[in-house]
Amino acid sequence: MYPIIGHIGSWPIYTYGLMCAIGLGVGYFIVSARAARENVSEDDILNLFILLLFSSIIGARLTFAASYPLYFQKDWTDIFRLWKGGLTIMGGGVTTLFVFTAYCKYYRLNTGLLLDLFFGAFPAGIFFGRLGCFGFGCCYGKACDLPWAVTFPNLTPHVPRHPTQIYSALTMVVIFLVLRWYRNRPHPDGGETIKFIYLYSVYRFFMEMIRADVAKEHYIFSLTLAQSMIIVTVVIAIAIDVFYLSKQPKIRPSSSVQ
Repeated sequence: MYPIIGHIGSWPIYTYGLMCAIGLGVGYFIVSARAARENVSEDDILNLFILLLFSSIIGARLTFAASYPLYFQKDWTDIFRLWKGGLTIMGGGVTTLFVFTAYCKYYRLNTGLLLDLFFGAFPAGIFFGRLGCFGFGCCYGKACDLPWAVTFPNLTPHVPRHPTQIYSALTMVVIFLVLRWYRNRPHPDGGETIKFIYLYSVYRFFMEMIRADVAKEHYIFSLTLAQSMIIVTVVIAIAIDVFYLSKQPKIRPSSSVQ
């Protein structure tokens, strides 16, 4: 693997950080382009992007710390050193959703539409993030003998494993295309976000079963922390879908989503 992809002088360029930066850039471009054609204020998009950037990192880091407390057993302040350990996307998504909704409600914005703009771009950002995971060598899979299995030199034993990071990246491509198809169909504002939650939750729940880095997590019913969060999130999403979105008018978005 290539955790460091290069150097600028004496400063290392970390693969994971670079891929995350690219993912954020691509995500912002997608959201901004769609927002302009939907007559959404660029100021609101920029404000939300900054809020979501910080809230997602905080949520993802705290969830990682809760999942892997041994990383911070010697020095709890390592939680603030993002280069030590990692991030958990599920936790970042939850905090993002709350902060996003609070901002939209406070400024009386169309929460459903703005959620769709951002969550519709999430798969693109996660795609690059997972490529960064592959380069860094984290989020690895269990041992297997498949022809595309990968050996991670930083892990012991040195055995071929599921390239779960690549599985995840490819899944994000599929989810992105499905959401693109869905947004061209009549649906209420917020519908794209709910569909993303469904699709991502199904993928992540089963992906946890072949990830080796979560094998020692044992919560209620032997579920990992991510799986437990998925169940709660999906139940909430179903409730919103059934009791709120199903009663909203279904509209076909403008040509901006073609």
